[in-house]
Amino acid sequence: MTHLCSANVYAENMPVEVNLWRNVILLAFEDAVKYAKKSNRNSFHKLHHNNKALLDDYESSYEWFRQGGKDYMKVCEYAQVNHNWLQTFVLKKCEEQFTKNAKKFLF
Repeated sequence: MTHLCSANVYAENMPVEVNLWRNVILLAFEDAVKYAKKSNRNSFHKLHHNNKALLDDYESSYEWFRQGGKDYMKVCEYAQVNHNWLQTFVLKKCEEQFTKNAKKFLF
């Protein structure tokens, strides 16, 4: 899967540092959604059973948004993004994926 990266978050009127931190957030968002998409699928766990680090990275990205700690707040500040809005948005997207997975798993 190709990352969306700078093409979607780069803003010419923003300082380079802001765009950098927005890309950090975007990559963490992609990993969090991957965790939500894959967390209930046995095939994902079988596929990556030898690479637990990959699943751990995805999960830690999800937890980073969910917990909203000091590092999260600082990155949002550097990216000039409202941390409350971002957290709500990301967790909503992840919850949608968790729900889709549960339906696929159960039905």
